[in-house]
Amino acid sequence: MDLVKKVFTIYGLDDPLTDDTVGVFSEGLLAQYYSTFVAAGEDYLIDALEAGAEIEDMDLNDLYGMLADEAIQNEHIHLVLYNLAKGSRNHLRSFVRALDAQGITYVQQHLSQEDFEAVLEAEMETRMFYDSEGERVVACGGAVGGFGIRRGSGIQNGGSHDGGSGNGECDGTGCNEV
Repeated sequence: MDLVKKVFTIYGLDDPLTDDTVGVFSEGLLAQYYSTFVAAGEDYLIDALEAGAEIEDMDLNDLYGMLADEAIQNEHIHLVLYNLAKGSRNHLRSFVRALDAQGITYVQQHLSQEDFEAVLEAEMETRMFYDSEGERVVACGGAVGGFGIRRGSGIQNGGSHDGGSGNGECDGTGCNEV
């Protein structure tokens, strides 16, 4: 939400979010989805997990569609979309694994079978983020999006992944304490 707000601010766009109360939406279709998914998951764990999986399935389909849209060429928007997709892929993997643990197989409803399988076959995407070209950038020293994030080589300062000194050298593959 913070990244989306930054894009609105940078480009002087009106933020359509006028009320940040949970469950309140200015867009009627979003309000309908919210009501449907909340109702579906209120009583049973499996229903809640299936609702969560479908939300991420739908989100990814929408995000992939926006990334493929040739009319959207703005690198700030691409940066946000790639990183939102990363989060949705991780969430979808988690929901599907939780359903599997309950003996339930989630069948995608929005993504193509190929995209869905690719998400499930990949590992969780941690300690990295995506640049505006969709290239992985390893987080070295510091939190993703904060100080210490660099692409390529160089000394990084500001926190470490494993509780070390925070002074690590980044070669693009991860942090190595020096």
